[in-house]
Amino acid sequence: MVMRIKRYLSVLFVLVSLVAAGQVQKGYVKTKGTSEKPGSGLSGVTVTVSGGNSVVSGNDGVFSFTPPGKTFSFSNVTKKGYILTDKDFLRQKFSFSSDRKVIVMEKPEQRAQQKKTTEDKLRKKLEADIEKKEAEIAKLEKEGKKSASEIRKLKHQLYKAAEDNEKLIAEMAEHYVSIDYDQMDEVNRQATELIVNGEFDKAKALLDSQGSLEDRINDVNKQKESIEKSQSSLSEWCYNKYGIFCAEHQVDSAAIYIEKRAELDPMNLSWQLDAAAFFHQQGFEAKANEYFDKILYFARWQARDNSPEHLTQLAITLNNLALLNQNRGKNNVESMHKEAITIFKQLLDSNGPAYELYLASAYNNLGIYYSNLEGGQQQSEEYYLQSLDIYKKWCQEDDVILKAKVGNILNNLGDLYNDMGRVEESENMYKDALSMFRHLNESQDYYKRELATSLNGLASLYQRNNIKDSEVESLTNEALGVLRDLVKDHKTLSRNIISVLDNKANYYVEKGQNEAADSCFEEAIRLCRPLQKNNAMFYGSLFLKILTEKAMLDYKKMRYDKSEALFKEALWVCKKLDEIDGEKYKTNQAMVLRHLGVLLDKRAQWKESEEMYNEELAINKQLAENDPAHYTSDVARSYGNMSSHFLLMGDFTKAEYCALAGLEIDPNKLFIYSNLAVAKLLNGNYNEAKEIFEYYKTELKSTFLDDLDMYSSLGIIPQEREKDVEKIRILLNK
Repeated sequence: MVMRIKRYLSVLFVLVSLVAAGQVQKGYVKTKGTSEKPGSGLSGVTVTVSGGNSVVSGNDGVFSFTPPGKTFSFSNVTKKGYILTDKDFLRQKFSFSSDRKVIVMEKPEQRAQQKKTTEDKLRKKLEADIEKKEAEIAKLEKEGKKSASEIRKLKHQLYKAAEDNEKLIAEMAEHYVSIDYDQMDEVNRQATELIVNGEFDKAKALLDSQGSLEDRINDVNKQKESIEKSQSSLSEWCYNKYGIFCAEHQVDSAAIYIEKRAELDPMNLSWQLDAAAFFHQQGFEAKANEYFDKILYFARWQARDNSPEHLTQLAITLNNLALLNQNRGKNNVESMHKEAITIFKQLLDSNGPAYELYLASAYNNLGIYYSNLEGGQQQSEEYYLQSLDIYKKWCQEDDVILKAKVGNILNNLGDLYNDMGRVEESENMYKDALSMFRHLNESQDYYKRELATSLNGLASLYQRNNIKDSEVESLTNEALGVLRDLVKDHKTLSRNIISVLDNKANYYVEKGQNEAADSCFEEAIRLCRPLQKNNAMFYGSLFLKILTEKAMLDYKKMRYDKSEALFKEALWVCKKLDEIDGEKYKTNQAMVLRHLGVLLDKRAQWKESEEMYNEELAINKQLAENDPAHYTSDVARSYGNMSSHFLLMGDFTKAEYCALAGLEIDPNKLFIYSNLAVAKLLNGNYNEAKEIFEYYKTELKSTFLDDLDMYSSLGIIPQEREKDVEKIRILLNK
């Protein structure tokens, strides 16, 4: 009996192989169908199958071939004067099917013309919308129904929309020009034609007439029930492949399988979250954001049933999306964190303590958010401590993961107390975290990154407060050594290395070891420059900090060419960050412009330095208009800087004007009185100058004398004023 079964199986395998060998796949090559006319069969097209032979389509566009296996792809499809409509067609894999495989081609000039026509139609519609909104804003401005700052905000949003429109037009035109109308159902065909013609309202009405999205999704879900088992099996297969590639640090390959898994079922939020978390962790923010937006929509839709499972998924989604948006500078971070916390509290109250660890994670995330928010330190501490209490409560002696959570929060509290100037508390937190991660790494060796964070945090605390100097370099070197070992396999750790190098460079600057500082700064810049170009939001602020610090060191060492180049690169970074992050870096931009102005004055590049000062002044005026309490004194300082600039140029009248303008805004800017006094003195107004010198002699004696010495050494003092200057020196030295 056994022998008969074996024989039967061997026959079956032969039959299957014979059937496979005899399979014929049919195909059809056609021209692209448009809204004006359908496509037609295209003859004489050479179709090459990957791993197989080439065939040529007949007069009716039909061709056939024997696939080399159960799946196949095409390596080439050619006909003189024609291109493939779908640019990704040759990258796709297909399964054998009794249905014929349709290939769509078109003439490139026809595609270009159709794309241009589509762009023109869309642009006309969108420009009309912009003009309409411009008129509405102008009306609001004329009628005084909005404040000046509100009007500026509306205009900024409108200009941003106008800029975005060009990208949107290009994307939409590229999408719609790649569509074969023949393969669309009637509703989508009509909707596409309406959209291309700018009739958005009609298109929406037509699409909405097909029933609610929820109902249609439910229908699809019912149809999928029969294949859920095989889908689950395939999902596990994809995840296993993903896990293998992750373990081997093959990020690109891992990405393929985690994304394929997510594509199997867009409604499975767990799969989507896995993909989103992977892309977020790897720094692919756009891809992660695409996933999170989709997840949040479906999470809210599913959570309408108030089931614990769906509410948990919604809260986790909110938490993850908040973290992503926090890195990208979005404004809705706080509300998402708090909504997640509210949901976890409800689940904790109604479903028991299993949700307490979710709550601890959410508290920690909100603590991180507040720690980066101006004036949020007290709230940050509150949430960190609540998170720490929960983790400590659940942490058992052998629970490595929860111990690591405790260590991370201790590091967070160390950073927070460091920023708050609570030195002893900060040191205790870092030391506890350091002890925790040293212990964990003895057996696990998984927490070296966290160990480096503790080492670097403790070093920065000692460095900032000028204490335990002998330990700073050893802590920093240990942190750098740990990270260098890790970075070979983890590209994302580059940011950690850059931060440690920056801290080490500043340590050497304080010690006067400029060559060592240069080496650290240069390595940090070399590592950070390509990273910030690919991900300005994540790396831009760090890169800006390092550029300005190195530029200042070069200026101090009179390496003016290098300093100027770095300051100009820093200015470019500021402007780039402003474009991305809603002008949050204007103060940084003003700071860089001020330094550039001083540097260019040093090199007697008067015209260029004046441009820097004028741009700085304009920024500070704009900032002061929106927030007078914080930025009015900066406007005064800008005028003071311009006054110094004109003194160096020998234009004493303009120097006096700028000094008076600055002092009128902020009379407490004492350095400007020196500029005013010198300007009046060198302009021949001896008595007025003498009054200022005498009145501020106590506070500004050394400043007055230093300035007079500097202008004298630079040859700026006119010969006819030298006696007046000498009399002032005698007056000041009495």
